Amino acid sequence: MDCGPTCLRMISRHCGKHYNTDTLRQMTGFSKQGTSLLGISDTAEKIGFRTRGVKILFEQLDRAPLPCTLHWDQYHFVVLTKLTKRIAQIADPAKGVITFSKVDFLNHWISTHNTTSSNGRPGEEAGIALLLEPTPLFYELESQKEHKLSWGVVLQYLRSVKWPLMQVFMAFIVTSLMQLIFLFLTQSIVDPVLA
Repeated sequence: MDCGPTCLRMISRHCGKHYNTDTLRQMTGFSKQGTSLLGISDTAEKIGFRTRGVKILFEQLDRAPLPCTLHWDQYHFVVLTKLTKRIAQIADPAKGVITFSKVDFLNHWISTHNTTSSNGRPGEEAGIALLLEPTPLFYELESQKEHKLSWGVVLQYLRSVKWPLMQVFMAFIVTSLMQLIFLFLTQSIVDPVLA
């Protein structure tokens, strides 16, 4: 279900910017069903891409700017990274980088069979793609820095929850003392019986 934001993250990374998947997920309108192509497109435009959602033939996809996002198997999104007349290489968020023959690629990507093209010829097969190109705004916007967990961050968080932390610590001490008292009480009862 994270495939849409992850594809957008991969393309952003390819263009030189880093965005957190959680941030992109919130921006795309993530739900239980995942995200839509429109949500991915809107988010891409917010972070500085020019987008175009198209239903496109394989021969036209050869001229499209790469990388681009493809609607895969009618329920999933992948990134097309390389395309020739014989092979296609995709980056699948669930499986990694995979190379397909043209026939296998078309079996996964084609969404419309027997359409009528603009010249009236039936039988052409098309698939759905989201073409992305970075604009100057993409390079002007500040990307997110990768945050690493450090002791400073942990201590800052612990300071912000000082009172609940003190309550937990006090409950731990009281519970430990009660267990110790119970241990001595049990010993004082059992020792005279055994002696």
